[in-house]
Amino acid sequence: MLALGSSSLLGSRSASIAGLLAWQLAISPLLLVASFLGVFREAVPTAALERLAPAALHGSPTVSMSLAAAAITMVAWIAIPLALGTWRTVTRET
Repeated sequence: MLALGSSSLLGSRSASIAGLLAWQLAISPLLLVASFLGVFREAVPTAALERLAPAALHGSPTVSMSLAAAAITMVAWIAIPLALGTWRTVTRET
């Protein structure tokens, strides 16, 4: 869903794929270990995914967060790009 929304917003599949790969493979892991960010690390979707994953897969999460915060983070990372992509598609068509 994130890729769909971002590619609609950017108007380019290749740019959105490159940006999402950079985010997932390079930027997210750096943000998770940056302790000076404090509670703002909970806004990173990788932290929410670690919290929602079974403990046998990842062990303890890098960022301790509640289940509700993880769910809200995932919903926000799905809804916001989709809403922006929908807005861009509608305004481009008219």
